[in-house]
Amino acid sequence: MAELQPGTQQHTLEATTSAFISHLREVYKSLYEEINPIPYITEYVQDIDQLFVEGRVQKLAGSSQENKWIDLKSYKDIFEKGQNATLSVIEGDAGYDKSITSLKLAQDWVKGDKDSFVGNVDILIILRVRQMRNVNSLPRAIQKFLLPPNSQFDQDKIKAILRNHTSIVFFDGYDEYPDYKTRQVDLMAIVIEQMHGKCTIALSSRVVPEYMPNAQRFRLKGFDRAIHERFLDFFSNTNKTVDIAQMRENLRENEVLEAICEVPMFFVAMVNIGARNRKILSSKSVTEVFDCIVRSLYAHFRNKTLDDQSRTYTTEFEFKHDGLSEIAFENLLTSKTLYAEEIITKLGIECYEYFTRVGVIIESTYGAKQIVQFMSELFCEWYAAFTVARLALSKDIRKQEQIKELDPNAHTFVHRFACGINPRAAPYILAMLQDQKNKKKWLPLCILEIRDGAADITEHVKKHCSEPIEINVDDSLIQQQSIKQLLVIASKKKIPVASLHFSGSFDDVDEDSGDLILRSGIRLSSLETVDEIQLTTRPGHHLSKGDAERKFDGLKLHVSNEVKMYNSLSPNNRSTVGSAPCPKKIILKRNKTGSGGLYVDVEEEFNRFLSIVGLKNRLLEPLGTFDAMIITNPAVTPTIVHDFFRKLAAYDRSISIADTGKINSISTRDIIYAILKCSDPLLQQDIISKLSSHQLAVPILVPSLNAKGCTFLAWGLRKVTKSWWDPSKIAIREENVTGTYFPTVTVLRMGDVDISKSDVLNKLLGSVQGNDDHPHFITHEIDPSQRKWSTGSVECTWLLPGVNREKTATEKINDAVRFLNLRGDASLFEDQASFAVDNAVITVAFIASNLVERFHTHIDQIESKCHVILVAVCFDGIIETQSKTATKTVIKTGNTMNPMLGKHLSTRIQEIIGTKDASTVNEVKTFSHENQITLCDSLGIEVDEKSAHCIVGMDAARNIASATEKLLLQVIQTKTAFPSKSVARKQAKPTMDQRLNDSLFPLQSNWKGSGKFVYTHQHTELCPSHPLSIFLKSLLLKGDILHICLEFTQILLNELCQKKMRPLTLRLFDEVNKEIHRVERRHHVRMKKDVVKEYDDYSIGSEHFIREIGLHFEIAMSAGNAKQVEHLPDIVAELVMHGYPVEIMGGNSGHISIRWIQAILESISRKHQKSRVCVLSIIGPRNSGKSTLLNSMFGVRFAVSGERRSKGVFLHLVQIDSSVRVGGHGCDFLIVVDTEGLGTSDEMTSTPERDCQLTTLALYISNLTLVNVRELRIREVIDKALQISSRALIRMKEFNCTVQCRIVEQFVANVDNNERNQFSSTHLVAILDDAVKKAAKLENTEGKYTTFRDVVSFPTTDSQFHHRIMYLRRGFMDPPDHRYSRGVQELRRSILQQEMVPIKFQDLSSRIEFIARQITRMHMKW
Repeated sequence: MAELQPGTQQHTLEATTSAFISHLREVYKSLYEEINPIPYITEYVQDIDQLFVEGRVQKLAGSSQENKWIDLKSYKDIFEKGQNATLSVIEGDAGYDKSITSLKLAQDWVKGDKDSFVGNVDILIILRVRQMRNVNSLPRAIQKFLLPPNSQFDQDKIKAILRNHTSIVFFDGYDEYPDYKTRQVDLMAIVIEQMHGKCTIALSSRVVPEYMPNAQRFRLKGFDRAIHERFLDFFSNTNKTVDIAQMRENLRENEVLEAICEVPMFFVAMVNIGARNRKILSSKSVTEVFDCIVRSLYAHFRNKTLDDQSRTYTTEFEFKHDGLSEIAFENLLTSKTLYAEEIITKLGIECYEYFTRVGVIIESTYGAKQIVQFMSELFCEWYAAFTVARLALSKDIRKQEQIKELDPNAHTFVHRFACGINPRAAPYILAMLQDQKNKKKWLPLCILEIRDGAADITEHVKKHCSEPIEINVDDSLIQQQSIKQLLVIASKKKIPVASLHFSGSFDDVDEDSGDLILRSGIRLSSLETVDEIQLTTRPGHHLSKGDAERKFDGLKLHVSNEVKMYNSLSPNNRSTVGSAPCPKKIILKRNKTGSGGLYVDVEEEFNRFLSIVGLKNRLLEPLGTFDAMIITNPAVTPTIVHDFFRKLAAYDRSISIADTGKINSISTRDIIYAILKCSDPLLQQDIISKLSSHQLAVPILVPSLNAKGCTFLAWGLRKVTKSWWDPSKIAIREENVTGTYFPTVTVLRMGDVDISKSDVLNKLLGSVQGNDDHPHFITHEIDPSQRKWSTGSVECTWLLPGVNREKTATEKINDAVRFLNLRGDASLFEDQASFAVDNAVITVAFIASNLVERFHTHIDQIESKCHVILVAVCFDGIIETQSKTATKTVIKTGNTMNPMLGKHLSTRIQEIIGTKDASTVNEVKTFSHENQITLCDSLGIEVDEKSAHCIVGMDAARNIASATEKLLLQVIQTKTAFPSKSVARKQAKPTMDQRLNDSLFPLQSNWKGSGKFVYTHQHTELCPSHPLSIFLKSLLLKGDILHICLEFTQILLNELCQKKMRPLTLRLFDEVNKEIHRVERRHHVRMKKDVVKEYDDYSIGSEHFIREIGLHFEIAMSAGNAKQVEHLPDIVAELVMHGYPVEIMGGNSGHISIRWIQAILESISRKHQKSRVCVLSIIGPRNSGKSTLLNSMFGVRFAVSGERRSKGVFLHLVQIDSSVRVGGHGCDFLIVVDTEGLGTSDEMTSTPERDCQLTTLALYISNLTLVNVRELRIREVIDKALQISSRALIRMKEFNCTVQCRIVEQFVANVDNNERNQFSSTHLVAILDDAVKKAAKLENTEGKYTTFRDVVSFPTTDSQFHHRIMYLRRGFMDPPDHRYSRGVQELRRSILQQEMVPIKFQDLSSRIEFIARQITRMHMKW
């Protein structure tokens, strides 16, 4: 300490100083001993020694113009001993641990570390500048933030202590001062006040303040490779279970990730998160890394709140955070203080609490007010980036100008994040950066964030490459990597690079590969389009002209000039004897006569391929289910894609066969790959489900374009269901494949093999099992075109045993088994092969006999995981099993296809999976769906369900299903009366259906046949945990998230229903005769009425929720509460426009919610004001295949399930291409109407009345109605209904309403039997005529209407169609009958040629309103 005057005052000051220093020590110790890196994760507390990793530190030598930085040995050298009145600035971008460094300095001071300058000063003051709003002096700041309240230290005492003692005052986060841009001078005044002889001022900042050009400058340079290694060693000692070797390998192989990890925050996060989730280890951009960091926060929060029953937080804010993004953006622009009250007003209390609980924003008290701030600068920039991307895409120039106000030199990540988050915005952001000279250097960094093919940035790259590009030795690794990426793009696009300058960054040229090596270790190989290279050698590094000529000869570059550079540190001195060698600039130019290398642009080639198949730009704007349904005219607009979807919907077996005419150069497998790549999640799921229904193998792992990665289509498999005979339960099982454990057989090949493993598999699954041969796996014979893009995919199919199994046939497999087939050479696709083998009980490996030794290691690795059946293919030979052990079987075969090979394989598979070698089967290998996702994470394979859309949507669906199941259990267990029951219902014991509906859907359960509701206030005020409340909340989700939520909700509800129905299935088998086991489909059995009723009781779907919402809408509108519900029709209309059906007549009550339907149609009409529509409806008995027929004809998505039957009337919208003329008229949409099966009404409702409602509605609103019947069973099911409907038709005829009908007869054994079909037609017409005669008699029009054609337009010719059954069902492996597909497509063509007069949406709305009122008014007294 400095000496003071003797006396009492001196002793008093010393005592005060001692107390002052003690207080400071205690404050700093509390800060560095308990650090919360993530505020919400309170259990994750570390001290500074655990958290601090010393990175590189540099000091600026000379003037800022010379820009010469030298490395310091340690952060401890930042403050040099003996310096006086120095002002130091410590620079560091966001994430470079500026605040952590300040805490480390605090520890050095507290412990008196003499190696550090801070350990030698009397007092260290560290202040968080963001707290210093309205603080106008340093003593006041110390008093307020570092000393306890009401302490003995007033401002005068603090001034005296600082004046008489050596001190360092450290302002941490100088540029975070509130309102920094407008009030920087106020802060500067505080700094200047302390600049005296005994005080050293230091501050940390992202940028050097403009008022401090002469300050001593230091900068934090982050981590290099050596620091990475030290930290990984440290981490491995404290985390023994983590695979550190794999992390090291990822860093070595992924240059971009290594460059990103130069930022300390990113590296530490990568190591900690990578220990649990390997996806971060494959990140190729800053956006991907930070996205993983943010998602880990969200995931941790979700896990923490699972046990918290007192409060639930919605996950929708993980994706829906527009308000927070706007606040972050404004904060970057203005640096204004964020007050909690204002933020709550903007966000809403629920959103505010969510992000404070997660830890993204942090609360602190300032006086009487609560202020908030983002957890770190990076989080502020991350959320601001969403607004930047949105503004960039807006057409409002004034909004786009706001982006230009953001300085990337101060906020180094926001532009990059925006380009990575929304690549469509990238071209606009790049244009803004390119127009401003001081921001151009950030353009390559933004380009690095854009995924391959996600945006067209060619013009921006051209413009940037037209000017000199510099790589400086002081540039960060990520900056150098971004320039490397820019050069790769220029090489791909053949864009000339005018000049590439290496300022001290060049190290050498690899003469073998021609790669140019930088001092940082980065290798540049894409230099074919570089016209000029300028090398500025560093002092002491000699490179002669001859050496340069030799090294760059392979790049077709020659030395055109050599310039000696003078020592920039001594501009007035020329090189003299004994001085250090001066740097040289060598200029090399491209030899124009030389020929450059040829680079194949994979991205460009794939985009060309997409254009050929009709998918241009669909990577950016994926196809949806609505796009797949569009009706086109193949003769006018032939596209491969629409042809594929038409065949897929119609179960056309030619879908797997390449058309050798138009597309003989394109593989069917590549077409499927391209369509999956260009589809949204919902359509991907539909495609995979329908391919499975075709009995075709479905792709479950699809490769990336660069063939160095792949994606597991976990979401796509969620909808696939399979049926098979389970001998252990003596029952037919119908299960979703994602919820079932199947033993797996993997099939792969190593090297080139002369026989097709797909052929062998098809035989094994077909004739060997007693099934018809069918191309489950598409073979070269079926699809001779050479595949390219789909090579490396893993396809999956299931072997499903039927009831009639020959017990003595040893070659047959008796269990349901899953088969995985890897397309291509397994040795070239390590990730896919690892996934397939790790899943397998048995791996069948095809290999040429002369290559067995070469792949010996691979085979041993497989054998360590599962049983190996090695199929050794030799030039000639017979089928024989050469050896057989517990873990390995070797089968020798010739190089031509031998049908006996399938039998040998089947026999051995059955032996292993069956009883003989059961001990060899690893039970762990019956992987669940979740196990496979975990396996993908461990292998670094991307999973589609891990996307943001899927996570949020699926979580919302789980909330709905969980609440429904809880309520269902309460209903089952409770015997008491339920709220809001009518007197009549109280008198009788409520059925399960009544109890369930009263609890789940109170409005539906209280609908009376007279058209009135019996309801109380409770029905419109549901508790937050009620399933309907959660469902209503989920409707506020947007886009793909909402679609995923609804689809997964239905999947979960189906699983819930199946769980409750399984006991009913067993009851059904007990109640029918013993011959049941010879029949494989439940609808072939006459079910007992009470069992069928119980099936319906447990059938819950999304339509029930939408129906209840419609009733809520009507009640609220009637009560004058329109504001609460006016948004609901728009949401449902949007769903209809995305391919969802909507109910127009209630399935339980028969009620038509007129206002609800009109509001939905009005919403659609507003978007398509001039559009015209035709309406097609279908009526017929239950199980006659109505929904399946409509789905097959138009690709619509009406529910079809073995355990759920259609109830009510549903409307589906299908777009019609302008090239299609419906009945000679132009039409924009076809509305397809599906109805409940006639004769299936509940006991609570009169069957004839209900059937008449359905028939009348369907006939009246339609241009054309299909009467769908099943063989000759029409009279027993719908005779009476037709008679009642005929009365309605007669009345319509009296009002000049014309109705058209066509008859479709399904399940016909032989559609080519003209005599039988003629008899059927005559019989059917006779029934219809008889119904009209009876109706005419009741209407007193007996002589006027005598035949069905008198009331309905029913042409004599081409009015009836006869169809086969879709599945012959000799076994569960049967594909759809191709004759059914042919009939469906003929009927479709005929319908589109039918004379129909289009109407507008408003006209349809009026029709529905009219007929609904007529049905209600007359109450079916016809």
